[in-house]
Amino acid sequence: MEKKTKILIVEDNLVTLNDVSRLLQSAGYEVREATTGSDALKMINLDKPDIILLDTYLPDRIGYDLCRQIKSTSGFEDISIIYLSSTPTTDGMKMVGFDIGADEYIERPIGEKEFLGRIRAIERIRKTEMQLRESEERYRITIEYSNDGVVIIKGDMYIYVNERFLKMFGYKNKEDALKNNIYNNVHPEDREGLREFISNVEEALRPPRLYEFRGVRQDGATIYIEASITHITYQGELAILAFLRDVTERRVAEETIRRLAYHDALTGLPNRVLMSDRLTVAMARAERTRRKLALMMLDLDKFKEVNDTLGHATGDLLLKAVAERLTQSLRKNDTVSRQGGDEFIVILPDLADKNDAGMLAQKILHIFHKPFHLVKHTISISTSIGIALYPDDGITVDELIKRADIAMYEAKKKGRNQYQYHAAESSFA
Repeated sequence: MEKKTKILIVEDNLVTLNDVSRLLQSAGYEVREATTGSDALKMINLDKPDIILLDTYLPDRIGYDLCRQIKSTSGFEDISIIYLSSTPTTDGMKMVGFDIGADEYIERPIGEKEFLGRIRAIERIRKTEMQLRESEERYRITIEYSNDGVVIIKGDMYIYVNERFLKMFGYKNKEDALKNNIYNNVHPEDREGLREFISNVEEALRPPRLYEFRGVRQDGATIYIEASITHITYQGELAILAFLRDVTERRVAEETIRRLAYHDALTGLPNRVLMSDRLTVAMARAERTRRKLALMMLDLDKFKEVNDTLGHATGDLLLKAVAERLTQSLRKNDTVSRQGGDEFIVILPDLADKNDAGMLAQKILHIFHKPFHLVKHTISISTSIGIALYPDDGITVDELIKRADIAMYEAKKKGRNQYQYHAAESSFA
């Protein structure tokens, strides 16, 4: 059942008061009556009306003053006030009344139909305004307490930010955010890209567009942001509306998954998949540049004894130390890869001739002369190395790995702690 509109009539002329009250009640309104401004205020405080019909002159005060007092009281701003006047009112006085907060002027005498028509017009306006306020309040609550950061941008400045945005970027309050240039919250390497993207959004259609960039918190930490960006009209001007989601955890998880897919979980070195990809690229480059490419297969000598006597945990520590020492000893464009167990592959691109591979193999053998100091143990261990050359010993990934593996076992058979070229020359440590 629809709630009745409450109307308070404030009129000191009892005849007029009774006539208006009767008419409104017969039209279905809930009506209350007051003859002075003081009585009206008491009734308003006890039960807030929707509409007040206010005489312009009352025994204890002028209607304008009462209107001003009502409109300036918190919680009463939305009461619709209609002035009732039994004498003609100048346009100037009407403007004063409207400026104070009145919604309508009704001069008597007036026909009943017109009178009710004006009341219903105000009632419709009230309902529309109420629906608009409720809609704005729902929107405000939704935006303000959204799980996403929400910002409105004009130029390079924030003109609105919500609570989630403040937490996301580490602001203490909205005032600090609103005086900050938006690009101070963007990683320097991503600023130009975001600036161009926003410029394109301003010229595009309304549907939001997604963009990812690195954000910078107030404490300097980098976070990953997924932004849904569109343009809106805000206070009569074009502005940018953006919903920001912190996807740092997702990006870290994706990077972890990607790293696990292409890197050895124990040592962090490229695994067989990534090694094969890099070897394919290196072979293509060697073909273009007419330079040599070498692939080394390394196998730690007597590594099984370490696992059997000291345990697999110590063996794992040794493998990590070997990986670190190999990485530090080689050139920047070389690739060290763990194939599993105690086997490592080294890709050596851009060699002038095959003797360069031998020199680098000798360097690797030398770095194993120094013992490995682990948490509880100091271990001395050597390695055997097999070398295959591209394109001399193979023109595919599998061929080179197979030939290097054969050469490595040849080094094992000849006493370990040395390197061997595939089916050709040998050199001893």
